Amino acid sequence: MATRCPRIPFEYQALEAHPPPFRSNDRRNSIFHQLVKTMYRDNFHLKLPYISDSGWDTCIGNIHETEKLEFLGDGAIGDAVGDIVVNLRPNGTPHEYTQIKNVLTCNAFFAQLMVKLGLVNRETTKEAADVFEAIIGLFKRERGTQGVEDWAWEYFGPMVFAAWEIWDELQYVDTIRLEDRLSSHGSDIVIKVTDALSEVTLFLTHKYKWPLNTGGVALEHRAQSLPQPTGSGTKDDPLVID
Repeated sequence: MATRCPRIPFEYQALEAHPPPFRSNDRRNSIFHQLVKTMYRDNFHLKLPYISDSGWDTCIGNIHETEKLEFLGDGAIGDAVGDIVVNLRPNGTPHEYTQIKNVLTCNAFFAQLMVKLGLVNRETTKEAADVFEAIIGLFKRERGTQGVEDWAWEYFGPMVFAAWEIWDELQYVDTIRLEDRLSSHGSDIVIKVTDALSEVTLFLTHKYKWPLNTGGVALEHRAQSLPQPTGSGTKDDPLVID
Protein backbone atom coordinates (compact mmCIF):
# COMPACT_ATOMS: atom_id res chain seq x y z
CA MET A 1 0.00 0.00 0.00
CA ALA A 2 1.44 3.35 -1.07
CA THR A 3 2.35 5.87 1.64
CA ARG A 4 0.53 9.17 1.33
CA CYS A 5 2.81 12.19 1.71
CA PRO A 6 1.54 14.93 4.00
CA ARG A 7 0.34 18.07 2.25
CA ILE A 8 2.73 21.00 2.54
CA PRO A 9 0.91 24.19 3.58
CA PHE A 10 0.69 26.64 0.70
CA GLU A 11 2.42 29.42 2.60
CA TYR A 12 5.54 27.27 2.94
CA GLN A 13 5.51 26.62 -0.78
CA ALA A 14 5.24 30.35 -1.37
CA LEU A 15 8.07 31.06 1.07
CA GLU A 16 10.27 28.58 -0.74
CA ALA A 17 9.47 30.17 -4.09
CA HIS A 18 9.93 33.75 -2.87
CA PRO A 19 12.11 33.72 0.27
CA PRO A 20 12.95 36.90 2.20
CA PRO A 21 16.26 38.62 1.39
CA PHE A 22 17.27 38.78 5.05
CA ARG A 23 19.63 36.58 7.06
CA SER A 24 18.10 33.94 9.30
CA ASN A 25 19.18 35.75 12.49
CA ASP A 26 17.80 39.09 11.29
CA ARG A 27 14.61 40.30 12.99
CA ARG A 28 13.25 41.26 9.61
CA ASN A 29 13.43 37.64 8.53
CA SER A 30 11.21 36.58 11.45
CA ILE A 31 8.73 39.39 10.78
CA PHE A 32 8.57 38.46 7.10
CA HIS A 33 7.78 34.82 7.87
CA GLN A 34 5.11 35.69 10.42
CA LEU A 35 3.41 38.16 8.08
CA VAL A 36 3.37 35.67 5.21
CA LYS A 37 1.82 33.00 7.42
CA THR A 38 -0.84 35.53 8.43
CA MET A 39 -1.36 36.48 4.80
CA TYR A 40 -2.43 32.97 3.83
CA ARG A 41 -5.08 32.64 6.51
CA ASP A 42 -8.66 32.52 5.30
CA ASN A 43 -9.63 35.67 7.19
CA PHE A 44 -6.92 37.77 5.52
CA HIS A 45 -8.40 39.89 2.75
CA LEU A 46 -6.46 41.69 0.05
CA LYS A 47 -7.73 43.41 -3.04
CA LEU A 48 -5.83 45.23 -5.75
CA PRO A 49 -6.77 48.83 -6.50
CA TYR A 50 -9.26 49.37 -9.30
CA ILE A 51 -7.75 50.15 -12.70
CA SER A 52 -9.92 51.29 -15.60
CA ASP A 53 -9.95 49.41 -18.90
CA SER A 54 -8.40 52.39 -20.65
CA GLY A 55 -5.63 52.38 -18.06
CA TRP A 56 -4.80 48.74 -18.74
CA ASP A 57 -4.80 49.45 -22.49
CA THR A 58 -1.97 51.98 -22.09
CA CYS A 59 0.51 49.42 -20.78
CA ILE A 60 -0.44 46.04 -22.23
CA GLY A 61 2.29 44.99 -24.63
CA ASN A 62 4.25 48.20 -24.03
CA ILE A 63 7.45 47.27 -22.20
CA HIS A 64 8.76 50.84 -21.97
CA GLU A 65 5.51 52.05 -20.43
CA THR A 66 5.40 49.10 -18.03
CA GLU A 67 8.91 49.77 -16.78
CA LYS A 68 8.02 53.40 -16.20
CA LEU A 69 4.96 52.34 -14.20
CA GLU A 70 7.11 49.97 -12.13
CA PHE A 71 9.33 52.90 -11.19
CA LEU A 72 6.36 55.08 -10.27
CA GLY A 73 4.69 52.28 -8.31
CA ASP A 74 7.83 51.40 -6.37
CA GLY A 75 8.19 54.98 -5.17
CA ALA A 76 4.49 55.46 -4.47
CA ILE A 77 4.01 52.33 -2.36
CA GLY A 78 7.31 52.95 -0.56
CA ASP A 79 6.22 56.46 0.45
CA ALA A 80 2.75 55.28 1.48
CA VAL A 81 4.05 52.40 3.61
CA GLY A 82 6.66 54.68 5.16
CA ASP A 83 3.94 57.10 6.27
CA ILE A 84 1.95 54.26 7.82
CA VAL A 85 5.01 52.91 9.63
CA VAL A 86 5.70 56.31 11.22
CA ASN A 87 2.08 57.12 12.02
CA LEU A 88 1.52 53.82 13.82
CA ARG A 89 4.65 54.32 15.97
CA PRO A 90 5.28 58.08 16.27
CA ASN A 91 7.87 57.58 19.02
CA GLY A 92 9.94 55.10 17.01
CA THR A 93 13.48 55.60 15.73
CA PRO A 94 14.62 56.04 12.10
CA HIS A 95 16.35 52.67 12.34
CA GLU A 96 13.16 50.95 13.48
CA TYR A 97 11.18 52.65 10.72
CA THR A 98 13.68 51.47 8.12
CA GLN A 99 13.64 47.90 9.40
CA ILE A 100 9.83 47.62 9.32
CA LYS A 101 9.55 49.34 5.95
CA ASN A 102 12.20 47.05 4.46
CA VAL A 103 10.09 44.00 5.26
CA LEU A 104 6.91 45.36 3.71
CA THR A 105 8.45 46.86 0.57
CA CYS A 106 11.00 44.24 -0.48
CA ASN A 107 10.48 42.37 -3.76
CA ALA A 108 9.84 39.09 -1.94
CA PHE A 109 6.93 40.60 0.01
CA PHE A 110 5.38 42.08 -3.13
CA ALA A 111 5.76 38.67 -4.77
CA GLN A 112 3.95 37.03 -1.85
CA LEU A 113 1.05 39.44 -2.33
CA MET A 114 0.84 38.48 -6.00
CA VAL A 115 0.87 34.78 -5.13
CA LYS A 116 -1.85 35.35 -2.54
CA LEU A 117 -3.98 37.02 -5.22
CA GLY A 118 -3.32 34.21 -7.68
CA LEU A 119 -1.82 36.56 -10.27
CA VAL A 120 1.57 34.89 -10.65
CA ASN A 121 2.63 31.29 -11.00
CA ARG A 122 6.15 30.48 -12.13
CA GLU A 123 7.48 34.02 -12.30
CA THR A 124 10.67 34.93 -10.46
CA THR A 125 10.50 37.08 -7.34
CA LYS A 126 11.64 40.13 -9.32
CA GLU A 127 9.11 39.54 -12.09
CA ALA A 128 6.24 39.09 -9.63
CA ALA A 129 7.25 42.24 -7.72
CA ASP A 130 7.45 44.20 -10.96
CA VAL A 131 3.84 43.26 -11.73
CA PHE A 132 2.72 44.61 -8.36
CA GLU A 133 4.71 47.83 -8.73
CA ALA A 134 3.36 48.43 -12.24
CA ILE A 135 -0.21 48.05 -10.97
CA ILE A 136 0.43 50.56 -8.18
CA GLY A 137 2.08 52.92 -10.67
CA LEU A 138 -0.95 52.69 -12.95
CA PHE A 139 -3.25 53.30 -10.00
CA LYS A 140 -1.24 56.39 -9.01
CA ARG A 141 -1.54 57.73 -12.53
CA GLU A 142 -5.33 57.37 -12.37
CA ARG A 143 -6.04 58.30 -8.74
CA GLY A 144 -2.98 60.24 -7.66
CA THR A 145 -0.85 59.99 -4.54
CA GLN A 146 -3.87 60.28 -2.24
CA GLY A 147 -5.51 57.31 -3.91
CA VAL A 148 -2.42 55.16 -3.30
CA GLU A 149 -2.23 56.30 0.32
CA ASP A 150 -5.90 55.51 0.95
CA TRP A 151 -5.53 52.04 -0.57
CA ALA A 152 -2.31 51.38 1.37
CA TRP A 153 -3.91 52.35 4.67
CA GLU A 154 -6.74 49.90 4.07
CA TYR A 155 -4.62 46.90 3.10
CA PHE A 156 -1.07 47.60 4.29
CA GLY A 157 -2.16 49.31 7.50
CA PRO A 158 -3.09 46.04 9.28
CA MET A 159 0.15 44.43 8.09
CA VAL A 160 2.25 47.32 9.39
CA PHE A 161 0.42 47.12 12.73
CA ALA A 162 1.15 43.38 12.90
CA ALA A 163 4.79 44.00 12.00
CA TRP A 164 5.18 46.39 14.92
CA GLU A 165 3.58 43.85 17.26
CA ILE A 166 6.01 41.15 16.11
CA TRP A 167 8.92 43.60 16.45
CA ASP A 168 7.98 44.26 20.09
CA GLU A 169 7.69 40.54 20.83
CA LEU A 170 11.12 39.87 19.34
CA GLN A 171 12.61 42.74 21.34
CA TYR A 172 11.08 41.29 24.50
CA VAL A 173 12.59 37.88 23.73
CA ASP A 174 16.01 39.43 23.12
CA THR A 175 15.77 41.20 26.47
CA ILE A 176 14.89 38.02 28.33
CA ARG A 177 17.78 36.21 26.68
CA LEU A 178 20.13 38.93 27.86
CA GLU A 179 18.75 38.63 31.39
CA ASP A 180 19.30 34.86 31.32
CA ARG A 181 22.90 35.35 30.22
CA LEU A 182 23.56 37.73 33.07
CA SER A 183 21.64 35.93 35.81
CA SER A 184 24.54 33.64 36.64
CA HIS A 185 26.55 36.62 37.97
CA GLY A 186 24.10 37.06 40.87
CA SER A 187 24.76 40.76 41.39
CA ASP A 188 23.81 44.15 40.04
CA ILE A 189 25.84 45.16 37.00
CA VAL A 190 25.93 47.79 34.31
CA ILE A 191 26.41 46.75 30.71
CA LYS A 192 26.45 48.65 27.44
CA VAL A 193 24.52 46.73 24.80
CA THR A 194 24.61 47.36 21.07
CA ASP A 195 21.72 45.59 19.39
CA ALA A 196 19.88 45.91 16.08
CA LEU A 197 18.06 48.98 17.37
CA SER A 198 20.53 51.28 19.06
CA GLU A 199 23.36 51.52 21.55
CA VAL A 200 22.06 52.02 25.07
CA THR A 201 23.46 51.63 28.57
CA LEU A 202 21.23 49.35 30.62
CA PHE A 203 21.15 49.45 34.40
CA LEU A 204 20.18 45.92 35.38
CA THR A 205 19.19 44.41 38.68
CA HIS A 206 18.08 40.86 39.42
CA LYS A 207 16.12 42.03 42.45
CA TYR A 208 13.42 43.61 40.30
CA LYS A 209 11.40 42.44 37.35
CA TRP A 210 12.07 44.34 34.18
CA PRO A 211 9.11 46.57 33.32
CA LEU A 212 8.50 46.50 29.58
CA ASN A 213 6.54 48.81 27.34
CA THR A 214 5.45 48.49 23.70
CA GLY A 215 8.07 50.94 22.55
CA GLY A 216 11.01 48.98 23.90
CA VAL A 217 12.72 48.13 27.15
CA ALA A 218 12.25 50.17 30.33
CA LEU A 219 14.70 49.14 33.04
CA GLU A 220 15.17 49.99 36.70
CA HIS A 221 17.78 52.71 37.22
CA ARG A 222 20.32 51.76 39.87
CA ALA A 223 23.30 53.27 41.65
CA GLN A 224 26.19 54.77 39.72
CA SER A 225 29.02 52.87 41.45
CA LEU A 226 28.36 49.42 40.00
CA PRO A 227 31.08 47.13 38.61
CA GLN A 228 31.81 47.85 34.95
CA PRO A 229 32.02 44.84 32.63
CA THR A 230 34.30 44.64 29.62
CA GLY A 231 33.47 43.01 26.33
CA SER A 232 30.35 43.27 24.19
CA GLY A 233 28.86 39.96 25.27
CA THR A 234 29.12 38.40 21.83
CA LYS A 235 30.69 35.03 21.03
CA ASP A 236 33.85 36.70 19.73
CA ASP A 237 33.99 39.30 22.51
CA PRO A 238 32.63 37.64 25.67
CA LEU A 239 31.37 39.61 28.65
CA VAL A 240 33.90 39.87 31.51
CA ILE A 241 33.15 41.37 34.91
CA ASP A 242 36.08 42.18 37.17
